[in-house]
Amino acid sequence: MTTTNVEIRRFTLDEVANIIGTSPAGVREMHKYGRGPVMYILGKRLVCDEPDFARWVESQKAKSARGELADQFRDPAEFA
Repeated sequence: MTTTNVEIRRFTLDEVANIIGTSPAGVREMHKYGRGPVMYILGKRLVCDEPDFARWVESQKAKSARGELADQFRDPAEFA
């Protein structure tokens, strides 16, 4: 059996924040409340795999097209 290693692009917290136009603290808050893209700790860094980020962006696009608020703009109290 042969295995193939596929290189997956990973975005750092700062890169995700820069791409979506918010602060790293904002991305951390989104992650804390389960509103942002799937992120996980790798070593000492919070990272997001490119396919997970792309899926999240597509879900935000769909929500916006339906007239819903994008996840990052929801009130954290809504999740309490």
